[in-house]
Amino acid sequence: GTKKIGHPGEVFKKGQVTKCMVLSVDQKKQRVALGLKQMAEDPWLRAVPDKYIPGQIVKGKVTKLTNFGVFVELEPELEGLLHISELSEDKVESPQDVVKAGEEVEVKILRVDPEDRKIGLSLKRAKWAAEDGDEASDVELKPQRGGLDGMSGGSAHMINNSILRQHVQPVTPPLAELVGSETIKSELVADDAPPAAESGEAEPVDVERKEAAATDESKKTDQADSSE
Repeated sequence: GTKKIGHPGEVFKKGQVTKCMVLSVDQKKQRVALGLKQMAEDPWLRAVPDKYIPGQIVKGKVTKLTNFGVFVELEPELEGLLHISELSEDKVESPQDVVKAGEEVEVKILRVDPEDRKIGLSLKRAKWAAEDGDEASDVELKPQRGGLDGMSGGSAHMINNSILRQHVQPVTPPLAELVGSETIKSELVADDAPPAAESGEAEPVDVERKEAAATDESKKTDQADSSE
């Protein structure tokens, strides 16, 4: 077993029949050494290390209080030591100030030592882990706000683009940037073009002006003839 036994009476009763393994025979002293735990595989070889891993949070029951710490039963015949320094963040003068015999507690596995058959436990670190877990749950369960905060990334992105298209006015490039464009060149050429007469195009004929000039010329001729 894995439980520390202080006296055989904790396991056996007088007259009880049990099976055991013969370990050695001393003929001189006429003694036979027997073993009970050898009847099964030593749980510290595989069972305990495989089940209890450092970092795990497990439940146990306080079985014994000492001046250096507390023994916690993790399962029948298996106990771990909860050192006084791992009881609380604050300095503890006596383990009785924090826990009581028979109390069920949640502890964190600090180390598993198969060679020395010891398991180190911590109460304060288990509480820290529980507090961290509660904070993480609060963040996950926090309701989302409305508006863009409550939308998926794609929807919010589409709305943002729509708002930008509505409110951001196109910026007209400076004239210096447009001088080289074909539009400005064509307008400059049109403004600098020579008059129609110089370019070989016929000007429109003003008929009324020519008739008036002919009438004036005729009157001048008649006046000259009468004066003679």
